Amino acid sequence: MGKRLVTVLSLVLGILHLMLIYLFLHDWQSFTTAFGFISWVGLILFGMIICSFIGHQVR
Repeated sequence: MGKRLVTVLSLVLGILHLMLIYLFLHDWQSFTTAFGFISWVGLILFGMIICSFIGHQVR
C-alpha cells in the first residue's frame, strides 16, 4: 500500500511541476501573479511533505 501511495503522489507532484513549467515558459505573465506565487510555494510544501512521507516509509 505504501509504495503505491508514493507512486501516486509522485505522479501528481510531477504533473503539477509540468504545469508550472508550462506557465513559466508560455504564460509567464500569469505566473508572476499572486496565484503563480501561491502555486509555486504550495508545490514546494507538497514536495516536502511527500519527501517526509517517503523518508518515514523507508525507515
